Amino acid sequence: MPTWALGILIPNLTEMSEKQMWWTNRVRAIRSSPNPEEIKSTIFEGILGSSLPEEEKTDARMAHDAQLIGLAGEGTTAYTLTATLFELLAHPEDLEKVKSELATAIPNKNRVPSYSEIETLAYFNAAIQESLRLHPGVMSRMPRISPDVEVVQNLARREMGMVLATILNRYDLYRGQEGRTLELYDTIRERDIVANHEMIIPMPAKGSHGLRIRVRR
Repeated sequence: MPTWALGILIPNLTEMSEKQMWWTNRVRAIRSSPNPEEIKSTIFEGILGSSLPEEEKTDARMAHDAQLIGLAGEGTTAYTLTATLFELLAHPEDLEKVKSELATAIPNKNRVPSYSEIETLAYFNAAIQESLRLHPGVMSRMPRISPDVEVVQNLARREMGMVLATILNRYDLYRGQEGRTLELYDTIRERDIVANHEMIIPMPAKGSHGLRIRVRR
């Protein structure tokens, strides 16, 4: 369905359709580039160089793959990470408990901790789990059962923990003091954080700028 028609019949899907078109145009630009190195820096090199039939190497198929990887690997994790940071900044007492745990486990605030350094921090991981419960990165219901192998934490969960630990260990909540601080700015939970509608991943209210923070160094 053309984007203009979608905007009339199903307005909520217009943005998704426009993103799909952006991905398709990007694929075409890469394929037609005179620079052979450009495609080597993308996921498309493996697809085009594979033994897949030509109908599996179309612009549309590769655009769908690229969009799926970007959505699954970036959008979901980014949403939950953003929501977790908001909730902690909005609840100073909980934030201080998390920061105290991090300061003890990682005295050097200027480096990125390893996952082994944070995986046993009870309060820190409880905060992440609660945020995952309140703000899941995927809205669609996709139940999964693993009858033979235990389901363990995935790479995205580990990366989110490491990024969040780095930020919270390095910055304090702003209370008028000098130094590296974070301060919530014009962010309303119901408008900017809580899912107002979904495009597979949760989306804030229309016109929302999402989480906004003043960063002082």
